[in-house]
Amino acid sequence: MSSVTLGDLSAFLTENGFANEIDGDRQLTVSAVNTLEDAVPGEISFLSNPKYASQLASTKASAVITPATTTTPDGKSFIKCSDPYAAVTAAIIRIHGYRKHPKWGIDPRAVVDESSNIGDNVSIAPYVTIDAGVRIGRDCTIYPHCHIGR
Repeated sequence: MSSVTLGDLSAFLTENGFANEIDGDRQLTVSAVNTLEDAVPGEISFLSNPKYASQLASTKASAVITPATTTTPDGKSFIKCSDPYAAVTAAIIRIHGYRKHPKWGIDPRAVVDESSNIGDNVSIAPYVTIDAGVRIGRDCTIYPHCHIGR
């Protein structure tokens, strides 16, 4: 996890295809992403569903990613963009990094049809079922209890 200013986060979002503008303090630092309801100072949240707009006034988040058309309350900083749900996904990667996937190889409790094509360096968890003719690419991680059919 790393801290980032809103200015730097805005630039990162722009580089990743999310045009945006900052309404507030560009130098504000955030170090985590959280929900509107659970966020605390120093965290950034997001609003993608208008039914939660009433939480903008009460959230303790230091900043919020919102749709460009959202009317925002005073006293907080906002990153406004056309797709806040997708933008927060990029923000999570920038702040928290990529998820570290476990390395199982092909667990002996997985059921993998012999006619399937399994790429190199896969992690197939216990209780996964892969049907006949399925193709799994290299470096894929498939979590427990998934079923992949034709």
